[in-house]
Amino acid sequence: MEKAGKSENSNIRQKAEDKLKRETSKGATKLSEADTLKLIHELEVHQIELELQNEELRQAKSEAQKAIDKYTELYDFAPSGYFTMSKKGEILDLNLQGAKMLGEDRSQLKNNLFVFFVSSETKHGFDQFLKNIYRNKKNETCDLTIKGKGTLPKYVHLTGIAAEKGSHCLISVIDISEMKQAEHTLKIKERFDLAMNASKDGLFDWNLETNEIYYSPGWKRMLGYKEEELPNDFRIWEKLTNPHDVERCWKMQQALINKQCDRFELEFKMKHKDGHWVDILSRAEAFFDDHGKAIRIVGTHVDISERKQAEDELRNSMQIIEGIMNSIPIRVFWKDLNLVYLGCNKAFAADAGFPNRQDIIGKDDYQMCWRDQAELYRNDDREVIKSGVAKIHIEEPQTTPDGKIIYLLTSKIPLRNSHGEVIGVLGTYLDITERKKTEKELAQYRHHLEELVKERTAELEEKNKELENFNQLFVGRELRIMDLKDKLRKLENNL
Repeated sequence: MEKAGKSENSNIRQKAEDKLKRETSKGATKLSEADTLKLIHELEVHQIELELQNEELRQAKSEAQKAIDKYTELYDFAPSGYFTMSKKGEILDLNLQGAKMLGEDRSQLKNNLFVFFVSSETKHGFDQFLKNIYRNKKNETCDLTIKGKGTLPKYVHLTGIAAEKGSHCLISVIDISEMKQAEHTLKIKERFDLAMNASKDGLFDWNLETNEIYYSPGWKRMLGYKEEELPNDFRIWEKLTNPHDVERCWKMQQALINKQCDRFELEFKMKHKDGHWVDILSRAEAFFDDHGKAIRIVGTHVDISERKQAEDELRNSMQIIEGIMNSIPIRVFWKDLNLVYLGCNKAFAADAGFPNRQDIIGKDDYQMCWRDQAELYRNDDREVIKSGVAKIHIEEPQTTPDGKIIYLLTSKIPLRNSHGEVIGVLGTYLDITERKKTEKELAQYRHHLEELVKERTAELEEKNKELENFNQLFVGRELRIMDLKDKLRKLENNL
């Protein structure tokens, strides 16, 4: 910088000497000694003034260069990206951070369209942003997603303004990915907190290294407590859990910590604030560090009291139904769409030769002692399933385990699910062998009676004929007697 100043001074001095020679050659008048000394003094003063001014210029230039260097450093190494763009969105200039955002060298990015790096979802927003800059002549902002070469997509915030002449615009680009992620995380947390506060379920988070534990408001509310009424203390769980269940829970937790099971899932009872027991379904998972050591267990509590009550009521109802089914003489069975047995009552299992009802599950009619009638039964099953219409009072034979033939009165109806869809067939039957035998005996007796009636009828007809003959003879005699009586009256009258 100093050498440049000296060279510049030498050039000025040379120009001054040349100009002085030209002026002197035109004919200068002779000066007195006093005038000469005065002129020399003026020249020396002027020279000093020029040197001082030159020094100030050098200082100003140096400071200007420092400012330029500082601006360049601030521009290039700023945490934000700075772009100069044309009206079409061409990159005319950019700083190092801008190039880093786009994942390419600065020289390769110049004269490229910025929109090439904008995601398809936000391109329309960028186009509108660029138009607004030149139309409104004021600061405009927008949020975009950009994807540079070899970089992950970034969320960025753009602020832009048109230059004074309007030939280009200046745009700053700030990477807001972390802020967006933080906002997303915050929203998830807020949503989670709202869900947990609104949910009837409870959450616990147990730090195994510090033994600190967190119980959500729902966890406490499930047991009848307000959040401030129960401290986040692990001993609370032990205190409120049924002593018979604590040991089972500890064993499973240790198995989870020791990686002997993938997750914790157990039902147990905890005491409510008002003294009754609450049925809890607890599910939990363990988290491990890089060395495989368990450092955290996170889980949920679900109040399943209503479900347990419903299960008990259902179990009681099923026991009642099962008791009824097993006490009635009617045989009951049900099959799936493949005509495989799903269940039956005791009487049906006994007819099939099985001591337990469960033995029949999974079998079909071809595996039963009545295999000879299997196709007959299955045809009826298929008809009921296909039509969705019941078949009532079907009389059919059946082979018993000891090879005898008995007779059944069978009814079959479609078995439907809760949506009304046919999922199988439900059947019942009565053993009507004795009835059939009685009917046969009655038929024989009826036939015998009919034969007896025929015989009696024939005999009566014969007797009737005899009676008619007798009547005819009797009536003839009576007529003859009446005729004789009439003749006697006439004779007596004549006498």
